[in-house]
Amino acid sequence: MSESPDRPAAGWLDLLRQAPGMGAGRRRDEVLAPMAEHREWMADRLEQGKLGLERYSRVLVDAVLLDPIVQVDRLRGQVDTLIGRLRGADAGGRFAAGEDGLVVLERLAEMEAALGESVAVAADAMEALGEQPDDAGARLAGIATKLSALADAWDEREDLLRP
Repeated sequence: MSESPDRPAAGWLDLLRQAPGMGAGRRRDEVLAPMAEHREWMADRLEQGKLGLERYSRVLVDAVLLDPIVQVDRLRGQVDTLIGRLRGADAGGRFAAGEDGLVVLERLAEMEAALGESVAVAADAMEALGEQPDDAGARLAGIATKLSALADAWDEREDLLRP
């Protein structure tokens, strides 16, 4: 397994929960930049995990196991889609002024923190495929389930931001 990129500090959740004396606009601004860094970290982590899929694809080719290669290609496409969604995300300017906007922002921050954990698990699973083609279908199906759950969680995040 390769070394994971450094995860940014998740202190942005704590910023949202600070004493009410801190202005809502300032809290919002101080939280959005670290959240963007976190999304970039998630995209980088998925890129790194995708390398495990690419290595595993070569193992399958060497073992002349063609059916799982189709699964791997589909998974790479799902990973690429998630990476694009993460890198293309922008939460700035979508929050109402005042405490209502902070409630939405706090929910968004919680969702993105949970997404970070799920990204790490999915990337670790992709990297752990290793060099053995045994039980490829089941192993790839487990990764497909993780990626599908990530896509669903991202859809929920986007639903939260819809006007």
